[in-house]
Amino acid sequence: MKLKTLEYFVVLADSRSINEAAQRLYVAQPSLTKALQGMEQELGTKLFFRNKAGIQLTEAGQRILPQARQMVAWYSDWLALSENSMPQAVDLYVHTSLSGFLIPEILLRFREKYPGLNLNYTMTMRAEEHISYDPQRPSLALTLCNQKDRSLRRFIKLWEQDPIPLFHGSYGCLVNRDGSLAGRSSITLEELQAHHLLLPDVRDLRDIPREESLCDILYDLIEKPSGAKNVVVTEVSNAINLLRKEKEAYVVTFSPACKRYDGLESGQLQYIPLEGYCAGADLYLFYCAQACRRYPVVQELVQSIRDEALDFLVRHGDEDLALAPAGPAPAGRPSPPLRG
Repeated sequence: MKLKTLEYFVVLADSRSINEAAQRLYVAQPSLTKALQGMEQELGTKLFFRNKAGIQLTEAGQRILPQARQMVAWYSDWLALSENSMPQAVDLYVHTSLSGFLIPEILLRFREKYPGLNLNYTMTMRAEEHISYDPQRPSLALTLCNQKDRSLRRFIKLWEQDPIPLFHGSYGCLVNRDGSLAGRSSITLEELQAHHLLLPDVRDLRDIPREESLCDILYDLIEKPSGAKNVVVTEVSNAINLLRKEKEAYVVTFSPACKRYDGLESGQLQYIPLEGYCAGADLYLFYCAQACRRYPVVQELVQSIRDEALDFLVRHGDEDLALAPAGPAPAGRPSPPLRG
């Protein structure tokens, strides 16, 4: 029996539901259920039963609990002997569409609070595939998946756990308010072919299977003969600045995250949804659950990203897009209040 399973057992015994225990442990509920079922099968006895009040220990579970607590406590004491109270580094990979979204401000706070922690921030079209199984150097990935295609299932298999769902959104395009595309309620890919696509970081696009909504959209825009000559490749930070000057250009973007751009609030830029295209996507945070349990600073980082995502929705009036509540903060750290 793995010590991790005993930890699951103890936390569930102290929780009102499996869902609450899963949130406290930073694991997916199915993974927690499977581990505990395996423990019951190995011991040959039921440890929990359900009633209207939630879950409760059986007589066998009550007998095992004090001993399980002691074993988990011993292991925690052994870990405390380590000189490594922090990981060597934490690598954060962010989908290119989310450049400048949520993470930079969080990193500034963490670098000030934890000057000895090495935090690396990388933008990529394949954020969810940068997995680290090294507990000394865990990775987190903020990325976009479509539940209707195969990408989410593939990424969950790669990471060997479910991600944290943050919010729902969709792909569309940003346009200049003075251009001919402005003022539309929606637009098709065919109508975009005559205009300039400002495309950031196309280097690894063609290596990605056509399973992700954004890649599928960009393939259709780039590969058509009429569209290839209208692609302007630029740096991520320059795409929005160029759009302010180029009236007949557009940028493919993800909403509501695109509301971070000042041009949308001022009206200089407009967001137009794509018409007749499967452009819906959900924002997920992939993370290392083992690192969250081992390092309080990683736990705090994960919780901060969850809180900031919900806070962003609240500030822009998009609370209905949230996929899950922010959940409990790690032990010893109260959840920050939402700013209305």
